[in-house]
Amino acid sequence: MSVDDRVLRTSRLELRPPAVEDAQALLDAYASDPRVTKYMDWFPVQRVSEIAERLAAFERGTADGKCIGWVIRRLDEAAPCGRIDLRLRGEEAEVGYVLAVSKWGQGIMTEALTAVLEFTRRHLSVRRVSGTCDPENRASARVFQKCGFKYIGYREGSLVRPNVSGEPRDSACFEIVLEAPPTRSPQG
Repeated sequence: MSVDDRVLRTSRLELRPPAVEDAQALLDAYASDPRVTKYMDWFPVQRVSEIAERLAAFERGTADGKCIGWVIRRLDEAAPCGRIDLRLRGEEAEVGYVLAVSKWGQGIMTEALTAVLEFTRRHLSVRRVSGTCDPENRASARVFQKCGFKYIGYREGSLVRPNVSGEPRDSACFEIVLEAPPTRSPQG
């Protein structure tokens, strides 16, 4: 699949593959903001080089077939405002996402996740997508639910979220089973 095949558009958004050149924009949009990173498994980032290193590692993972992802940009703005990624494991994938505070509460992540699920259903052999969030991160849980994910329970002590606690915290777990794309009947 070419990079061009992975550019997704919705009524308000463009999702495209991330590039190392996005490092400064992502740092400015969300990566250095403690409000955004509160429930993440990483501290706020202070240096562009750290984001660039992560993006380069992600590009290698994409080339190896281990992950696929997008930066999120509103069509009426030049700079990206978030990211959404899939970590691939055969017919299963785990989704993760992050969005700038200035875009919270606008339905942007729900729109982006819906587009990614449709892409996944049509173009990947993935049939089950899971995702987790801190139980206190109600906004993230709502995104999963709005996109059709089912809540499947808690995973106790599953992840250290260092901006909240140095101890492992529980995760709320969600999943969705994707239907196969419709098959086209031959026309005659």
